[in-house]
Amino acid sequence: MSIVVTFVFNEFVYPILNGIIATGEALIDTVLLIFFGADRAVGATGQLGIADLPIWAATQLTTAASGPAASILGVIRSYNVAVGQTAAQAGIAAPAVVFVLYAAEIAAVLFVLWSVVQTVDVPFIKLGGILRIVMVPINAIQKLIR
Repeated sequence: MSIVVTFVFNEFVYPILNGIIATGEALIDTVLLIFFGADRAVGATGQLGIADLPIWAATQLTTAASGPAASILGVIRSYNVAVGQTAAQAGIAAPAVVFVLYAAEIAAVLFVLWSVVQTVDVPFIKLGGILRIVMVPINAIQKLIR
């Protein structure tokens, strides 16, 4: 190569290419910082990124709901113990008694869940419409029974 070409490459082309590469690296680092946080891992602790927000929200909701959920499960467990004791004393009618009591339990739980879904308004998720679609077979069975 000639001295002029070497001079042009050393003084103009290489610095411009290095600047473009450095700018690209800075942009990629910025995007990674925004989306994944400083630790560059989803779900890690420390500085959170956008990708960590659903995991953080789920953790917060799980923590907040664990107390009421434990009390609700405690009520269901005590009801199941009472059903077992009643069935033990029912003798030959135990299967029928257990069926009726568990059907009542399932109906109560479904009623509570239905009430919660109808009460809670989640943006962008139409739970009522989803439940109406899910309930179509159940409604058809109810119409057949009547």
